[in-house]
Amino acid sequence: MDEKDGLVSLMRPLDREARNRYTLLVEVADQGTPSLHSTSTLLVTVADINDNPPEFVRTVQQVGVLENTPVGTEVTRVMATSRDIGVNAEITYSIQHGGLSPYLTIHPHTGVISIAEELDYEVVQSLVATIIATDGGSPPLSASCLLNLTVEDLNDNPPVFAQGEYNGRISEGAPLGEYIAQLSAHDADSGENKRMSFSITDGDPYNKFGIHYRTGALTLAREVDREQVPYYSLQVTVRDRGTPSLSSTVSVLVTIGDINDNAPRFEQGSYSAIVQEDKKLGYSIVRLRVTDLDAEGNGPPFTWELLDVPGGSVGFGRSGSSIRESSSQIPSIITAKSLFAMDQDGVLRLATAHLDNKIRSEYILRVRAWDSGSPPLYSDCTVNVTVVERSKYPPTVFPLTVTVYSYRIAYKGGIIGKVNALDKDRYDVLHYSIGLFSSPLKYHQNRDIDYFDVDSEDGTLVAVTPLDAGLYNVNVTVSDGKFSRSVDVVIDVRVLTQQMVDNAVILKMASISPTQFIARHKDLLVKSLASLLYMSERQIHIISLQARPAEHWSDNKSSIRTRIVRQITEILDVLLVIEKNQDHYYTRKETMALLLGKQERIKRKMSLEHFDIMESVCISDSQCSGNGECVDIIEISDDVVMPLNTRLGSVVALRFEHKPG
Repeated sequence: MDEKDGLVSLMRPLDREARNRYTLLVEVADQGTPSLHSTSTLLVTVADINDNPPEFVRTVQQVGVLENTPVGTEVTRVMATSRDIGVNAEITYSIQHGGLSPYLTIHPHTGVISIAEELDYEVVQSLVATIIATDGGSPPLSASCLLNLTVEDLNDNPPVFAQGEYNGRISEGAPLGEYIAQLSAHDADSGENKRMSFSITDGDPYNKFGIHYRTGALTLAREVDREQVPYYSLQVTVRDRGTPSLSSTVSVLVTIGDINDNAPRFEQGSYSAIVQEDKKLGYSIVRLRVTDLDAEGNGPPFTWELLDVPGGSVGFGRSGSSIRESSSQIPSIITAKSLFAMDQDGVLRLATAHLDNKIRSEYILRVRAWDSGSPPLYSDCTVNVTVVERSKYPPTVFPLTVTVYSYRIAYKGGIIGKVNALDKDRYDVLHYSIGLFSSPLKYHQNRDIDYFDVDSEDGTLVAVTPLDAGLYNVNVTVSDGKFSRSVDVVIDVRVLTQQMVDNAVILKMASISPTQFIARHKDLLVKSLASLLYMSERQIHIISLQARPAEHWSDNKSSIRTRIVRQITEILDVLLVIEKNQDHYYTRKETMALLLGKQERIKRKMSLEHFDIMESVCISDSQCSGNGECVDIIEISDDVVMPLNTRLGSVVALRFEHKPG
């Protein structure tokens, strides 16, 4: 302090953070004698300047957090202090991410650090951030600390197979433990969450396969048989060891490879065949059929071999004499291999044209079939071939007339009939074919040949294209291999119009089948009606017929007749329309009036036990849903029934239904 002017000054720098206040006792004295003095107290307060940076309580912080922790969750809190006061001690916090995505955020005043972006262990396992604390002084001072954050793994990733599906192959007969396929998977988690185990969870009910729980190697555990199960569709699951455990499943198709472990198998253990003695070289006697449970390569194609039966080189004729005794011109030893041959289609054929049933009437052959495997396997069967006399009689073929009905459009095609033939020769096999007309007068009819085909074995005649209304002619030839006979088949296609159906009447007959009616009663019915109604037979048209169960025929005329009808099992409905003049027809009412007056005479003329004419099925107008007067309707179905075949004629008729409308 200056003694003269009382000026107080600093002798050295003050540090507020060391001492922020001083109390001084100041004395002032005069120059008198005695000197007088007074004292006073001087309070000195040290003002703060920003000379102290903030200080963190901890300069390094270690924090762990689970992945998938929700955004906004508090992770930790940092704290920094300042020895200064006031504005100089006001701390503001900030965070530096070091180039990483801003996963963290910090509250600028509280120092609370929170999750700013979802953490995924599979993306980032740890991060280091710098926390800055800055005071409010001027100029501001700052300090920093390090935050080491470790992301802890959750089991949030299931194992994933390297492939969407696997395929393996193992041959039947392979040794147990044989490797089939290698399965692999990856888990993005870590630690126990990443450790995986494999297992077969479906598709292997008999435990034929095994899989190493750790490596995923699929192997054979039990014998497999391709002929029983050709492939297995396995479901393999890989599971991690997390809590809770996660898993994935993949399909594994294991194909069982074939080995030749099954011999060919004949459909029959033995065969019998008959061959006529005049058949030509190469004649097909019988076809042998074999199957093989193995796959192609170990099964078909088959190789055929004809073997001699021991002791079979000498045969006996009808008299019981040996070959040597029967004819000096026949070799002393005749083997089956010299008379017959097998082709590679399994057909036994004649290798000679000189069979004679008087010399030898029976041959017992042994046929062997080899498969294509390596080594090949085989099976044997016996074939008993009986030699009979040559054909003596030509076939008898019956002419055929076919009537085909179609509704409003051309007949769409299908089976229309059957050509019938007989042969007196017991062992003759007949073959049917369509041929050309040889007569010059019928050359023009050969154009119809393209419309039809015939089954070569049973004579079934088929229309292979749609047929318009009209007459068609086709020539069918029947052959027994030696003799041939031909017959003309006439096909009459008639297209029914709606007018014909609307005016048609149903005649009911009992105890007559459709084929019996066609063979015995159809023409008689037409003749009888024409005679009784004084009309031409051309005016009488039978346009369909069908059989139906008898219970659908209700007759309430008398209790006695009802009892009789109940004993009938089937009724024949015949659909009839009568032509008045060209393309015009009697109405249904007119036709019924004509027939009802002649009903008993028709019945007697045709010698029918049961004969009736349709009755109305309209009981009340309510059956027509109140849409006017109820009327009888005959409705034709587009479904064509199978043809009704007799020896001389066939009819392709349409189904129909009688109902109110």
